[in-house]
Amino acid sequence: MNPYQEPLKKALRYTLKHREYFTNFLLDGCIPISNNLSELIRKLRKGNIQNGDDKY
Repeated sequence: MNPYQEPLKKALRYTLKHREYFTNFLLDGCIPISNNLSELIRKLRKGNIQNGDDKY
């Protein structure tokens, strides 16, 4: 067996398992490819709440 086939199989299985989400991502141009901005905002808000600023 080719050693490169296993990672490809794993990637294809993952894609098929999450087909609905992958399809939504491809069809909706507003869904970001990365959620780094969302994670940053979440961390900043969490920090503000811990510092006593609970307006978020």
